[in-house]
Amino acid sequence: MNALATGFNLLKLNYIFEQRWVASEEMAVQRIFHNWILLVQDLEDIIAPTNKAKFEKAQTPATGLLKQIKSRSFLAGLALLWDCLETLKYVSVRMQKSGGLLVGKEAIRKDLIEIIKSMEKKDGKHVVQLIKDSVCSDPKSTRTCTLTTFMDSITVRYKTVEVWNDKSGADFNKLRKNFTNKLLQEIEGYFPEGAYTDFEIFIPDNLPSTVAEAQYYGLSEIHNLAVRFSLSPSDATQQWVALLSDLIERSDYCSKKIKAEADVFWPYYLRELPNWGRTIKRLLKLVLVLRSNSADAERSFSVMNHVRSERRHRLNAEHVEGFVRIRFNSAKDIKQFPAAKYARLWIKDHIRTDDPTRRPSTDVNVDLNPDDYGEVAGKKYFPRTALF
Repeated sequence: MNALATGFNLLKLNYIFEQRWVASEEMAVQRIFHNWILLVQDLEDIIAPTNKAKFEKAQTPATGLLKQIKSRSFLAGLALLWDCLETLKYVSVRMQKSGGLLVGKEAIRKDLIEIIKSMEKKDGKHVVQLIKDSVCSDPKSTRTCTLTTFMDSITVRYKTVEVWNDKSGADFNKLRKNFTNKLLQEIEGYFPEGAYTDFEIFIPDNLPSTVAEAQYYGLSEIHNLAVRFSLSPSDATQQWVALLSDLIERSDYCSKKIKAEADVFWPYYLRELPNWGRTIKRLLKLVLVLRSNSADAERSFSVMNHVRSERRHRLNAEHVEGFVRIRFNSAKDIKQFPAAKYARLWIKDHIRTDDPTRRPSTDVNVDLNPDDYGEVAGKKYFPRTALF
């Protein structure tokens, strides 16, 4: 996390590697912080004179590492890093919701920027906890620490261990400013200002409620997106107005736009209203395909590795796909899984194994209303695969 930008020298223990995911980074820092005292004790044992013969080669690097991790600037910087990673982990989870669509991400981006900016002047909860668990003293008194006295006092003990004043990190506010500014630069590089603004018009709850409002809603954003995706801006804007007018006339529109997420709302109406203009349908499909992260794809590969284990390595691609779709898209709790509904749909849409002509079944009455079918088809059910 940009150790050079903060003024630290970056030191690594053997067999500790860079983490790929924010949640893993946060967990690694959390464990270092929680096990800091044990780490100090282990390093002190290594450099003890009685262990010179046993750890002769390790004593010199252990001495330097102990000096580093027992410094006040290291502990304060570690607490600051933990606060930042915890914030990034929370934002990462929010980014992955709604299937990772770009729709609705501008508000999350703004929240993240504001939170990081606030850290420049406000102590995070882990920095506050570090100060709370420390005791500062000088020849005249012993007292509870503040951030200033933690960095400047003659003697400071964090829990049971005395931490050293390395002088280099005395100005923690400057350190924190450099750290947060560098982090903001990286975040703004990944998520430039305005990158998600045009996609906000597809949030169902933001859609207009009257035909009059539909004549002006989101026209500039649709124009911008059409240009971005090399579509006709004039066709896209005209068809967008017609699309909204069609939606508003539907009896279920108001309830669905309040309750449904974008990744459910738009696929449902794309199926229900197939006569929308070609350009706007193309634009909507592009919006629904684009993702703000690769979490879903990575997660599906992890699920596939669980499905196609050593004992099931003879599964063909079609069956693996079917199992992965069930595992990845179905209800997390088996009690919530609508088994009868899915079974009826599967029997209706798939070839009967007991039929020598290999024809799909036509004699099954699937008792589903359009809302149920839309939910199944949009979220869980995938026709013409091996299983679902």
